[in-house]
Amino acid sequence: MTPEELAARCLVAAGVRSLPVDVLRILRLIPGTFLFTPDRARAMGAPPAALAALSPEVPAVTFAVTADGTRRRIVCCLPGAGAARLRMTLAHELGHIVCRHRGTGGREEREADAFARALLAPPCLLERLREEIGSVRALAWAFGLTAAEAERAFVRRIRGGERAKIPPDLADTVAENLLVPARERLHAGHKHEQKT
Repeated sequence: MTPEELAARCLVAAGVRSLPVDVLRILRLIPGTFLFTPDRARAMGAPPAALAALSPEVPAVTFAVTADGTRRRIVCCLPGAGAARLRMTLAHELGHIVCRHRGTGGREEREADAFARALLAPPCLLERLREEIGSVRALAWAFGLTAAEAERAFVRRIRGGERAKIPPDLADTVAENLLVPARERLHAGHKHEQKT
C-alpha cells in the first residue's frame, strides 16, 4: 500500500470531516501511542539520541519503549512550534507509525513525508479542487499547511497535474467527507488573502 493510500485510509477510519486535519486527535486514536513533552518522554525512558534530535527544525520525534512487557510508541514534541509546522511534523511521525517503520533511513523518511502530505492535503481532494484553489496562500490557509508544503502541493498537484495513487472508491470517500469543508475553507482563505 502506498503512503497516500495509507493516509486516505487513516482519514476515513478516523472519521475526519473538517480541515485542517486534527493530527493530534488521530494520534490519540492509535492504541499504545502517547504524546509527551521532552521532560515526560525522558521520564518514560526515551533514548537520549531521540531527544537530542529535537530542535525548531525537528519539533517532534517518535520512538518505542517497552515497560512492564508492553511496547509503547511515544511521539515527543517540543512545545511552541508553529501550528502548521507542528501539524506537518506530527503527521510525519504518524506516517512512521502507520507505515510500520522500524528505522529512519532515506526510504522511511520519504514515505513518512509522502504520508504527511497526503494526510494534510489529500491529493484526491486537491485534484477535485484544482480550479478553485487559486493561490498558494489560500491553499496554505485552507489546509493549515506551511508555506513550503502548500507550494509543493500547488506545484505538484495543481500545476503539474500529479495524480493520486489510491483506489478510486477510497478517493471518492475522502472527497465526500472533505469536499464541502475544503471549499468553505478555501473561500474563507481567499477572503483572508484579500484582507492582507
